[in-house]
Amino acid sequence: MVETRRSGPSVEDWDNHRDTIESLYLHQDKTLKDVSRIMRQTYGFTATPRQYIHRFTKWGLRKYIPNHAMRAMVAVRNERRRQGQPEPEFTWNGHRVDASRLDRFSRLECFSDDGELDPHGRCAIRYLYAIQ
Repeated sequence: MVETRRSGPSVEDWDNHRDTIESLYLHQDKTLKDVSRIMRQTYGFTATPRQYIHRFTKWGLRKYIPNHAMRAMVAVRNERRRQGQPEPEFTWNGHRVDASRLDRFSRLECFSDDGELDPHGRCAIRYLYAIQ
């Protein structure tokens, strides 16, 4: 018996489901595993994780924002706050970046309210424990 290799969804299939896949992955912040499951159960669309990743690359979809870009957004936002101006709205790859995402990044990167690295924050404490 000769095994045939499954080629996966056609380009047309991908294009027909692009908006749904993009919405699930980027806007609803679903994991790749969740997207795959929802697409299979709800739409009868089956693809491997590798096929999804390949298609995301072709479409230019990136879920994660590089640290240097996040730092720049936080710096601009904090500067606007200091000046008493309204907070700007940021976009990355054509998608709005939520303020909560910037807040979380600021906390994890230990920025103080003025946008500088907080020497008394959690990062300083973690750093001290790391060098001992």
